[in-house]
Amino acid sequence: MNLNPVSKTVFYFGFYEVSVGLLFAIAPAFGARVAGLEPGEMGLNLLRIIGLLACVFSYYYFRCGFANDLHFARYSIHGRMFLMVAFPILSLSGILPMTLVGFGLVDFVGGLITWWAFRRNPHLQPG
Repeated sequence: MNLNPVSKTVFYFGFYEVSVGLLFAIAPAFGARVAGLEPGEMGLNLLRIIGLLACVFSYYYFRCGFANDLHFARYSIHGRMFLMVAFPILSLSGILPMTLVGFGLVDFVGGLITWWAFRRNPHLQPG
């Protein structure tokens, strides 16, 4: 496995993504407590679906990281950093609990690490 420094950040972020995905897919009630949510039965089923979607997203991170896909790496920065804007707004609006800002923070830091890898390796830019 010969990953460039940027792709490594994407590949390794996939481990976080699959961990969160499996947590919510397999143990949604526990995941809800960790996230500060109090879902009913329907909410638990929706968390299972969200967990499965996160597992699918982790597959993209693994595959695109492994393939040294710099386009995906660049675009993933935008998406991961967006959550750090969206979660606090939803939390301050009373829609989501503040604990979810922590999940947004992890995504933000992951995006920041990928951005930093691009900055440290200017020869690695999407074609």
